Amino acid sequence: MGNLSYLDELGKQMGFSVLPNARTFNSDYQHGKGIVLGRQDGYLVAVGLIATGNNKSLGVLVRYRSGSPREAIETTLKDLPVFKGFAGRKTLKVTNGGVAAAWPYAFKKPTIESVLAFVDEILSHIRGVALPFSGKCEDCNSHDVADVTLMSGIPGYHCLSCQSRMTAEKMRAAEEYQNRPANYLLGVPVGILAAAVAGTAWGLLISALEAGTNSWTPKLHAIIAIGVGGLVAWTMFKVMGKITLVGQGIAIFLTLAGKFWGDALFYTLDVLYGRGAHISVNLLSWTARDFQVFKTCLNLVLHHFWVFKLYGFERKLVLAGDLAFAFCLPWFPWGKIPKFVPTFESVGKVPERQQRQLGAHA
Repeated sequence: MGNLSYLDELGKQMGFSVLPNARTFNSDYQHGKGIVLGRQDGYLVAVGLIATGNNKSLGVLVRYRSGSPREAIETTLKDLPVFKGFAGRKTLKVTNGGVAAAWPYAFKKPTIESVLAFVDEILSHIRGVALPFSGKCEDCNSHDVADVTLMSGIPGYHCLSCQSRMTAEKMRAAEEYQNRPANYLLGVPVGILAAAVAGTAWGLLISALEAGTNSWTPKLHAIIAIGVGGLVAWTMFKVMGKITLVGQGIAIFLTLAGKFWGDALFYTLDVLYGRGAHISVNLLSWTARDFQVFKTCLNLVLHHFWVFKLYGFERKLVLAGDLAFAFCLPWFPWGKIPKFVPTFESVGKVPERQQRQLGAHA
């Protein structure tokens, strides 16, 4: 069953509206493929399909009034059997304004009946604990609001006055961020240090696992660039005080430099351990001769780095992964220029799921 036909059937069974273009479950890591949206017991309920790379899941969002006891709701839900299994484990995130759950699946989407039962399970346990919406704006709690608005994709009740106020506040915050000076003088040296630390840690770790063993894990060698880039970008931008286009370019360069430095350490130790150099794998026990041998070998590796890096098809694939993950840094949370201004999209009144429908699938 295709995504749209699945949502249509789900919306029909729940009595909810189908919003195929809603960005409710969009994030830096995942892409939402539409939702069905409605009300039940005073709560807003959205169910949609999510893609995170090649991984697929079904998302459930239940929104309630801010001020609900988050810890009590989380304790109530996390003890449920549906969130305790390991095979196809469902995930749970509880905030002050709602519950988000994800149901991973491989090929076949969960059956409509099982989705309804899953939603009912969540609602039955938060009912009486989480505060339902009262027909008022959830921001000012003074204006009557009947229409549901998607604020940056998330359904809620926001009056026009609060929408204007929040937009103005966010625009001021965006302007202040834009005008804030970036401290390159301190941020770049910190970024270089972070790249050196991350690269050295990577080189020593992978050497402890693979050097001299003739083993090779291409996926690990490729995706580690994400970790190096994360540490470089987070520390550098934290010290700089803001994320800029120039800073993103520097972070990409330092990510590759840190990853390649770690690779050079690995190639060096792999040669030494695999060629009978009689050097201990315990670096703390190295003698002055051991360090001299290591230094000589490292110089040779650095001079012929690209010979090592491009040796064989798998290492070429790893290089492609290094470049891809590094140049994607501006789209990762730690390297993305923040967006301040929310978007508001009114979807009007949403249908109420009736208790008789709940009982039919409980």
